[in-house]
Formats: sequence, C-alpha cells, structure tokens
Amino acid sequence: MHRLTKLFLAAAAVVFSVGAFAAPASVAIVSDTTGDAYVMTASNATRLTLLSELQPGQVLKLESGSRVVVAFLPGGSVYELAGAGRFRIGAQTVEPLDTRNLPRKRELPVSLQSLAVKASDVSQGV
Repeated sequence: MHRLTKLFLAAAAVVFSVGAFAAPASVAIVSDTTGDAYVMTASNATRLTLLSELQPGQVLKLESGSRVVVAFLPGGSVYELAGAGRFRIGAQTVEPLDTRNLPRKRELPVSLQSLAVKASDVSQGV
C-alpha cells in the first residue's frame, strides 16, 4: 500500500475513534431545581444544578420532595419532574422510568421557542 494512503487511513481512524468517544450534544438544560436530584451513571451520581446540560440517554433520579424543570431549547418543550422517581432524557422529551410519577409537559411562549442556550458559556452570579 502506498505510504500516503497508509497515512490517510491512519488519520481517518484517529478522527473516527475520537468522534466515537465525543460526548453527545446537549438537548436540554435544567431551568429550575429544588431538593435532591441527580444524573445517574453506571458508576456514580452527579447532583443536578441550575443550567446543567442534559444529553439524550441520561437518567435523572429525584428524591422525595424534589422538583426539576427541564427545558428543551430550541423547541419550547418544558417538563416538570417532581417527587421521587427516575426519568430518561430523550432527544425532545422526558420519559418516566417509574410509572408512579409522570412528568408534566408545557410549552414555552412562542416568543421564547427559538431561544437557544449553550449552558457551558453562561456565567452565574450569586
């Protein structure tokens, strides 16, 4: 095989493998949270905070008395999660994993539906 072809194939393999491990794009943010709520992984739980970015497939766990509002931006769908329960983030929706506690859906006003946020670029003052 030609040396240039080998170099190209090696570079393509590196780009492909890096892309395969890149984090999925955020689809929603946490616009309000009270109580104890977490993003669950196989090895740990990370506390949800205001403006946390959420990716499809993530599982949220809320403890009793907790409340989390998830906003899908752009798009305008807002889901209120309350009480004890587990929820999976989808591309445009929140799926309950415990049937005893269903998310409540509402829409943002039309004037805010095209709003987009990149939470990692937002600063917050206390």
